[in-house]
Amino acid sequence: MTEIKSAGVVLIVLMSLLSGFIVFGVFGVSWMPKQEGLKRIYLAGVPLYVEIADSKEKYLTGLSAKTSIADNEGMLFILPESARWQVTTEGLNFPIDIFWLDSSKKIVDIVRGAIRYDTPNIYSPKIPAKYIIETVADFADIYNIQIGDKARF
Repeated sequence: MTEIKSAGVVLIVLMSLLSGFIVFGVFGVSWMPKQEGLKRIYLAGVPLYVEIADSKEKYLTGLSAKTSIADNEGMLFILPESARWQVTTEGLNFPIDIFWLDSSKKIVDIVRGAIRYDTPNIYSPKIPAKYIIETVADFADIYNIQIGDKARF
């Protein structure tokens, strides 16, 4: 009888471990729910779920149209050409990090903790960029993302 109880305990422990491996992606597969309507990209190897700015309205408002986003979410702007594209903090409801990327998807400039003050700030990269990614503030610091790191999408 104790052999049956021991086997049951071992089975429960093994199933618990297996469940943990699957949920936390130990086998390289994440079974965490995907954010609805967002595309998963990688910024310096860090998974990020982004809304694609695919309309004039989204280009103009960016994250200003949102009251908040999750720590692993952001917005990706795919721009028509490389240029010194500006980002304004007008209408922002929370601080953001801004990443400018060149055509090879390498980060060429970062603004950390951009926030709207009484007068909105306007930021532009030091060199031309083809893509912009906006995330919650501190994303760059938490994941140690630096100029020269690459994105994958």
